[in-house]
Amino acid sequence: MSDAVIQNAVGRLPAAHYDQVGNFMTGALILRRDNLEVQARDFYELLARNVDVFGTDEEEYALIERLEGDRVRVRLLTDRRVRRLGSQLPLRP
Repeated sequence: MSDAVIQNAVGRLPAAHYDQVGNFMTGALILRRDNLEVQARDFYELLARNVDVFGTDEEEYALIERLEGDRVRVRLLTDRRVRRLGSQLPLRP
């Protein structure tokens, strides 16, 4: 979203309200937009620390891979998907 879009949106406020908060609101929205990626990543990392993985009532396989650091990838696979991937999967008996 560009600065112009934000300025246009805030500019649609009623004149009396815009006179009181228009410049502040425009600046705050631009700052918020500029920091959105960092905030989104921080929020994701907070949520991703502890997760619940839910399967279905069907037979499934859990493929758990240790990644670098303390990261883990978990995939739930159906029997059909396991057969299709075959030897590509690091399955253990």
